Amino acid sequence: MLPSSPLLRFKDLKRVGINNWPTLKRRVEKDGFPPGRYIGDNTRAWTEEEVTAWWDNLPSAGPPPENVKPAAPVTSRDDGRDSNIPSVTPSNSQSVESAQALPNGRGRR
Repeated sequence: MLPSSPLLRFKDLKRVGINNWPTLKRRVEKDGFPPGRYIGDNTRAWTEEEVTAWWDNLPSAGPPPENVKPAAPVTSRDDGRDSNIPSVTPSNSQSVESAQALPNGRGRR
């Protein structure tokens, strides 16, 4: 029996988050994604109905977990710099002036 909806090829599965073969294999084995049908030696196809049914049966995400802390608000310093960005100061063993340059242009630590 011929499918009543359009056939989808592998490249069409990107819209449901499948963009490589390992992901397809994992979704088929662990998440119940339909394996498709071979329409050639190395060509698979899926009906739009079966992919849509799989997508519609995925669990929806609930509220975020309670143990996740919201990001800290950004506060400004008196000097206008962002207080969440640490200041860069030379270490005790090396000053910025005495840093030796390597041939690739990077400094030696």
